[in-house]
Amino acid sequence: MVAAEVTASVDGVLEILASSLDVIAAEGSAGGGPARIAIGAISETKGPLTLMFDTFGPEAFVLQEKSSGFGQGEYPPHDEMLAAGWSHVASLERYGVAVFEYMRGRKRP
Repeated sequence: MVAAEVTASVDGVLEILASSLDVIAAEGSAGGGPARIAIGAISETKGPLTLMFDTFGPEAFVLQEKSSGFGQGEYPPHDEMLAAGWSHVASLERYGVAVFEYMRGRKRP
């Protein structure tokens, strides 16, 4: 939240996140279980983005831009996606929050 307030920019926040992840990768993490983090954002320079990083594996703590879906979460049922405004031409701005909130609320192994 502080990075967003300081930069007032999605691109700025993503730069800070990538730099922070580089430091964690170099110095080691504080522990905790493995995690995979998915991020949906609307960049000032690139438009809608999907990104992710994880805390394990060969590319741990590397912020990666993904060109398509994450495959990490359970998508809402079709009727819920339609109710949230989804269509083949709907923008991430219109339905992205609903999809992420749905995924966030479902625990997966």
